[in-house]
Amino acid sequence: LDIYFPQICPAMVPLVVYIHGGAWRTGDKADFSYIAEGLIGVAGHRLAVAVINYTLSTRLVGSIRHPGHLNEVIKAVKFLVTDQDYPGRSIVDSRRVFLVGHSAGAHMSALMALAPQPAFQYLGNIRGVVGVGGIYNIPKLLKSNPDYSDFIDMAF
Repeated sequence: LDIYFPQICPAMVPLVVYIHGGAWRTGDKADFSYIAEGLIGVAGHRLAVAVINYTLSTRLVGSIRHPGHLNEVIKAVKFLVTDQDYPGRSIVDSRRVFLVGHSAGAHMSALMALAPQPAFQYLGNIRGVVGVGGIYNIPKLLKSNPDYSDFIDMAF
């Protein structure tokens, strides 16, 4: 995971965790540094942004499938919101964490927020979720877009 901090930080700041999309099969945290930098700028340098990776699905036998991606995202978010030590941690207010996900990332953000499990005990720190272009109803998606079955089958 990559964490971006404001250049000037007079006080503790909330944390936005960005979970990229890519149909569970494409994308890398490095591709989204501009989003982190843009969010920090728009917020007047009053927040930090973490951009996380998760293992992508492939056509190879034994490739990661759901819920493997979700479990990796949960692990990364848990690391960020519990009192773990990482560079810059001293300015992050882990009681003010927001999830932002795009497409498959929005799907995983929603699963974390709406279907809490015992592994999500720390979710009290999550103050909000923004899903952009989320995939929330896979059966309906496949019914209206049968050509999407390729990436759904690969990930699930």
